[in-house]
Amino acid sequence: MIMKTIPLLFILFILGFTVNGKNVIYKVEREHYFSNTESKDIFQIVLIGNDIINGEVNFLILSTAGDTIFSESFPSRYLIGYGLFGQESPKEKKESHILKRMNEFFDEGNFSRPAIRENESCDPDYSDCEIWEILKKDQTTIGFHYLISEERSCSIACSKILKRVVTYFCCC
Repeated sequence: MIMKTIPLLFILFILGFTVNGKNVIYKVEREHYFSNTESKDIFQIVLIGNDIINGEVNFLILSTAGDTIFSESFPSRYLIGYGLFGQESPKEKKESHILKRMNEFFDEGNFSRPAIRENESCDPDYSDCEIWEILKKDQTTIGFHYLISEERSCSIACSKILKRVVTYFCCC
């Protein structure tokens, strides 16, 4: 059986619909256990705007019930980071790199269980130590780690005690 690859422009055309009046350029969605261990939540990263490099990325986590339990937005160029050195990189290379980062955003290696291991200690410069200790006590909590640019690394988890998604580490 011969497999054909679908050109990127065709994929972008398919995803060229609107949400709240904004063009959806690209979307990645994965299911993963996060807020509980019984059912999977929906992780989405959606690129909206008129072009890939100057768009806006919305990172959302939806519960099984469809409630938004986490939301963050940032410029799509933040996904370029140090992956491409120099401003001379061709537009197509930058676009390809942004889409690659989106495709890798929810890789299995970005999830951890427990969110915080018993032997890990809090760094008050980058963490709220009270939240850290709450999460550390619950070894069933699932953490998710993500990188924006190459310098902003954050870790989030859903605290059963606080009944919300919390950031337990964010650096630089």
